[in-house]
Amino acid sequence: MLQADWDTTFDDILSSQRQLEVVMVQWTSYEDSFKQLDQWVKSTELQLSDQLPLHNTLEDKKSQLNVYKVRIRHAASLHSRQDLSSQAHPLHEIFSVFLPSVVWLMHW
Repeated sequence: MLQADWDTTFDDILSSQRQLEVVMVQWTSYEDSFKQLDQWVKSTELQLSDQLPLHNTLEDKKSQLNVYKVRIRHAASLHSRQDLSSQAHPLHEIFSVFLPSVVWLMHW
């Protein structure tokens, strides 16, 4: 009886350890994505904080428009590659399931 309880507890610990490792990998991925997005936002804020230059010729105005189009495409590509909210939600669910096990093991 005691051996069976010990085996069950040990299996639960190993399972919790595997879940923790998975969560840590997901968390690292989330942090990396967040850092990239944060750097991009700061860079974009600096670029856009300047006053919009007024151009005299149509050619200069078209050139500036193309610069803004490139920025918009870049922003759209970042959004499609790094949807942080979609990464954060599963992490929250995993932590909410995993945390009671960790607390139980700490008090065991």
